[in-house]
Amino acid sequence: MTDKQQFSLDGPARLKGSFHLAGLRMLAEMGLSGPHQSKALETIRQFDLTRKRAEKDHRENYDDRVMRAMKRMLHEAGQKDKLHRPHWAMHDRFDKDGLRVRAERRVRFAHQSTMDRIDRDETKALEAIARNADRSVDEITKAWPQALTRERRLPSRPRLRD
Repeated sequence: MTDKQQFSLDGPARLKGSFHLAGLRMLAEMGLSGPHQSKALETIRQFDLTRKRAEKDHRENYDDRVMRAMKRMLHEAGQKDKLHRPHWAMHDRFDKDGLRVRAERRVRFAHQSTMDRIDRDETKALEAIARNADRSVDEITKAWPQALTRERRLPSRPRLRD
């Protein structure tokens, strides 16, 4: 599997998912009440803890993961080719200098896919809580812009002059 096949990213879908998750979090904080709100806030706390653990694990084991990825790539490059090619027509296309760069890219994309999976799991859990609370998921998209402008305004600061 090539890097492009394995690590293709859909930008608009990721952005939409991020806003949807943010809307669900805001619904949990302001739109739910009672046991539904406490369950949603506990779910958010658990997923935040999971994200922090994944980030810490990624930082601490980054070099080891890159080395394992490099070994895996070397092993893949050393596999025998099933096609018969005469020895005079073979050209070694293995790039020793780019090996570490490609290995780091694979490790970063694997970490990003882990973080995306955590986001998807949190979204599913919060949507289930919202459905149990008889709150429509469509209310999230309607409430999101108004709540953002109403609740999260920054205090004004004096302008500095040069």
